[in-house]
Amino acid sequence: SKATHIESEAFKDCTSLVMDINCPNLVWIGQDAFSNSGVKNVLNLGSIQKLDRTFFGCNIDTAIIPESVTEYLGPFSDGSVTKLTINEENLISLHGGLPLNAIGKDVMNLKNVTASVGGAMFNGGCTQVYLPKATTTSWTSWFFTLD
Repeated sequence: SKATHIESEAFKDCTSLVMDINCPNLVWIGQDAFSNSGVKNVLNLGSIQKLDRTFFGCNIDTAIIPESVTEYLGPFSDGSVTKLTINEENLISLHGGLPLNAIGKDVMNLKNVTASVGGAMFNGGCTQVYLPKATTTSWTSWFFTLD
């Protein structure tokens, strides 16, 4: 819980690592830090700004993303998350999908997202998505299925 940094791939493929993450002092976490591990709950990630494939291949029950996160780069790709708490209005970079069913919001406001868009971003559970007026990214293939 005193960690401030977790290196890239630090716990990658540690399937016997079945734990909750509670690191209130965290300021940086590397790419794939917990990929394919047994992490169950992500409760506190301190004041990190970027999640990059962090929990790739993990099956997470609950994840609370700090408001400091501005870059959401597929942290839960090839895995699942049952309940996700995130302030999507703080995101400026988005890639790899937001699990809307886990977020449980009817309206998503992505007004500040301007970069790193790709792939099917949404899959069910949402009726309205607000997108920025100007962006350097392509919105094609974003909406896999929206209710």
